[in-house]
Amino acid sequence: MNELDNDTWQRLKTVVARTFKAAPDAVTPESALGTLPNWDSLGHLTLMMEVEKEFGITFPTDKINEPQTAGEIGRLVVATRGKN
Repeated sequence: MNELDNDTWQRLKTVVARTFKAAPDAVTPESALGTLPNWDSLGHLTLMMEVEKEFGITFPTDKINEPQTAGEIGRLVVATRGKN
Protein backbone atom coordinates (compact mmCIF):
# COMPACT_ATOMS: atom_id res chain seq x y z
CA MET A 1 0.00 0.00 0.00
CA ASN A 2 1.28 3.47 -0.81
CA GLU A 3 2.24 5.58 2.16
CA LEU A 4 0.64 8.94 2.77
CA ASP A 5 3.25 11.60 3.58
CA ASN A 6 2.53 14.50 5.92
CA ASP A 7 2.45 17.18 3.20
CA THR A 8 -0.08 15.21 1.15
CA TRP A 9 -2.17 14.55 4.26
CA GLN A 10 -2.19 18.24 5.28
CA ARG A 11 -3.24 19.33 1.78
CA LEU A 12 -5.92 16.64 1.63
CA LYS A 13 -7.19 17.49 5.11
CA THR A 14 -7.54 21.14 4.06
CA VAL A 15 -9.52 20.14 0.95
CA VAL A 16 -11.82 17.87 2.96
CA ALA A 17 -12.41 20.57 5.60
CA ARG A 18 -13.06 23.25 2.97
CA THR A 19 -15.39 21.01 0.93
CA PHE A 20 -17.53 20.08 3.92
CA LYS A 21 -17.12 23.36 5.83
CA ALA A 22 -15.61 21.52 8.78
CA ALA A 23 -12.77 22.40 11.11
CA PRO A 24 -9.50 20.91 9.85
CA ASP A 25 -9.01 19.30 13.28
CA ALA A 26 -12.28 17.41 12.73
CA VAL A 27 -10.80 15.62 9.71
CA THR A 28 -8.95 12.39 10.48
CA PRO A 29 -7.77 9.54 8.27
CA GLU A 30 -10.86 7.66 9.50
CA SER A 31 -13.29 10.44 8.46
CA ALA A 32 -15.76 8.94 6.01
CA LEU A 33 -19.03 9.36 4.21
CA GLY A 34 -21.59 10.30 6.86
CA THR A 35 -19.07 11.39 9.51
CA LEU A 36 -18.83 15.03 8.41
CA PRO A 37 -21.69 17.38 7.52
CA ASN A 38 -22.70 17.04 3.85
CA TRP A 39 -20.41 14.07 3.18
CA ASP A 40 -22.99 12.05 1.35
CA SER A 41 -22.75 10.44 -2.08
CA LEU A 42 -22.98 13.78 -3.92
CA GLY A 43 -20.57 15.37 -1.47
CA HIS A 44 -18.15 12.50 -2.09
CA LEU A 45 -18.12 13.23 -5.84
CA THR A 46 -17.59 16.93 -5.13
CA LEU A 47 -14.73 16.07 -2.78
CA MET A 48 -13.06 13.83 -5.34
CA MET A 49 -13.22 16.62 -7.96
CA GLU A 50 -11.73 19.09 -5.47
CA VAL A 51 -8.94 16.64 -4.63
CA GLU A 52 -8.18 16.22 -8.33
CA LYS A 53 -7.89 20.02 -8.70
CA GLU A 54 -5.70 20.38 -5.61
CA PHE A 55 -3.23 17.73 -6.70
CA GLY A 56 -3.43 18.24 -10.48
CA ILE A 57 -4.43 14.64 -11.09
CA THR A 58 -7.30 12.72 -12.65
CA PHE A 59 -8.59 9.63 -10.91
CA PRO A 60 -9.55 6.67 -13.06
CA THR A 61 -13.35 6.69 -13.29
CA ASP A 62 -13.61 3.22 -11.80
CA LYS A 63 -11.69 4.38 -8.69
CA ILE A 64 -13.81 7.43 -7.76
CA ASN A 65 -16.15 5.54 -5.42
CA GLU A 66 -13.61 3.04 -4.05
CA PRO A 67 -12.06 5.06 -1.21
CA GLN A 68 -14.35 5.14 1.81
CA THR A 69 -12.23 7.26 4.19
CA ALA A 70 -10.05 10.34 3.97
CA GLY A 71 -7.01 8.13 4.51
CA GLU A 72 -8.01 5.89 1.61
CA ILE A 73 -8.48 8.95 -0.60
CA GLY A 74 -4.99 10.04 0.37
CA ARG A 75 -3.53 6.68 -0.59
CA LEU A 76 -5.36 6.90 -3.92
CA VAL A 77 -3.80 10.34 -4.47
CA VAL A 78 -0.33 8.89 -3.84
CA ALA A 79 -0.99 5.94 -6.15
CA THR A 80 -2.40 8.16 -8.92
CA ARG A 81 0.49 10.64 -8.67
CA GLY A 82 2.92 7.74 -8.93
CA LYS A 83 1.43 6.76 -12.29
CA ASN A 84 1.97 10.20 -13.85
